[in-house]
Amino acid sequence: MAAYLASEAESGLKPSTISRRCAAIRYAHTLASHKPPTNSEAVKATLRGIRRSIGTAPNRKAPVLAETARAMAFAAPDGLKGLRDRALLLLGFSGAFRRSEIVALDVSDLEETDEGLRITIRHSKTDQEGRGQVIAVCRGGACCPVKAVKAWLAASGITERAIFRPVAKGGRLGESRLAAKSVCDITKAYAGRVGLNAAMVGSHSLRSGFLTSAARRGASVFKMRDVSRHKSMDVLQSYVRDADLFRDPELDTNVTTLRPKAKDATAALRAKRARRKRKTQRTVRPVKSAETANFLHVDRAKENPMISTRASRLPTVVGAPLM
Repeated sequence: MAAYLASEAESGLKPSTISRRCAAIRYAHTLASHKPPTNSEAVKATLRGIRRSIGTAPNRKAPVLAETARAMAFAAPDGLKGLRDRALLLLGFSGAFRRSEIVALDVSDLEETDEGLRITIRHSKTDQEGRGQVIAVCRGGACCPVKAVKAWLAASGITERAIFRPVAKGGRLGESRLAAKSVCDITKAYAGRVGLNAAMVGSHSLRSGFLTSAARRGASVFKMRDVSRHKSMDVLQSYVRDADLFRDPELDTNVTTLRPKAKDATAALRAKRARRKRKTQRTVRPVKSAETANFLHVDRAKENPMISTRASRLPTVVGAPLM
């Protein structure tokens, strides 16, 4: 078993793939009432060595942000295939769909409302038992996902079963469901059209791009979770950290920005002191005696005759009225 794992690592497989194969072997032996060979210390040590030598850092694809997603949608050509690709890109981004989820959508899973679309996801990576989850896709402007989906369904004549289907050359619509791998190919193709490196983009780029764009705009993590359906908050927080990586002014160590920040801080402190000083000057000091109060009243009445109308409301000092 240890030699098998070592050969898999030498063939170029990632540690995560090798770990999944170990889990499958362990499960098969458990079903057959045999002792799993993965429990051996030699196998465990081999796995640890593979992780240390290869590394376990995930190879993430670049996110497709909102501006890029709009550009990709505008790059879709006219015709049936272009309408499908436009709807696929906009819906995949707006709903933060996994590729397996978006190709599994049926017409019956869509419910149009005044605000947008209510979409039922019957199965997903985090819902293997098929309990179902409902998400909302809001209407938009020029790149409205609701309008794009309706335009695709109207042009294709699809009224039931799978929403997204293959389109052959000549515009002939297929009957089968679009493959999940095709979502990746479509995303890469349109990323290349707008000037991105297609090798750095994948089908997950639409999902990660939605979350990164939402985090940059200050969206609530809990609202993001309602759309993305993440079970682990740690995974969701990684998108927020990536979005805020260069946006925290307290962590800015750029030498060129240190001096302006110091000046801004000094100016803010001076302004605060000036406001405090003006506030102190406007504050009325307590009256010491009736004579002093009468003097102040008479002196102010000369400057402003309206102040005499408030004389009756002056407080009483040492038990006697001021007027």
